[in-house]
Amino acid sequence: MLESADVGRRLVGDYESTSGHEALERLRSLAEPLRAVRVLHLNATPYGDGVAEILRSEVHLLRDLAL
Repeated sequence: MLESADVGRRLVGDYESTSGHEALERLRSLAEPLRAVRVLHLNATPYGDGVAEILRSEVHLLRDLAL
């Protein structure tokens, strides 16, 4: 059985001070046509390895972009 992992909550806008407003608007624009796409990331462990740690950062950002 698959185990759910808490990935926290972060917004793409949290990175505006380092990325700039224009870059985030471009990212949102690029994400728009992909909103119907579903992505499955499957990992053996919910915490403690490189992939799991990347997913903790990535999943909430993808959710904010409605991917």
